[in-house]
Amino acid sequence: MVPSRSQSSLLQIIDLGTLVERRWSRALASHGISVGEHRVIAVLVEGGPQTAVDIIPLVTLEQSLVSRTLQRLYDKGLVSRRRSRTDRRSVTLRATADGEQLVRRLAELLQEVEDEVCRGVPERELLQTRQVVAALRANLE
Repeated sequence: MVPSRSQSSLLQIIDLGTLVERRWSRALASHGISVGEHRVIAVLVEGGPQTAVDIIPLVTLEQSLVSRTLQRLYDKGLVSRRRSRTDRRSVTLRATADGEQLVRRLAELLQEVEDEVCRGVPERELLQTRQVVAALRANLE
């Protein structure tokens, strides 16, 4: 017997992820940025200057998508690039002051969306959820 969508934990997780990402995407749209762009610029703000190769394992985006995302962030003035003096193929990326300011503003927005998504769920259950999600991620990474 095939489990129904409501019985399969994996399908429920996929559905939840889709709904949460859709909600986050709507919130970001008013700031002119996509979910993928936010992931990448946040990594640069939190981790400092990095190469695209450094960024790829830190975000859940394919390599080609990271490259296009970095180009869009560069075009928006949120990321700067500096070519290595010793290796012309290597480019170091960093968030600009505008990029850092945007990430700080979006942190508040992220908290508002998280509060909305988690409304009515007891803190103890949210803690358990974080632990379960961490374990599931570890299984996949």
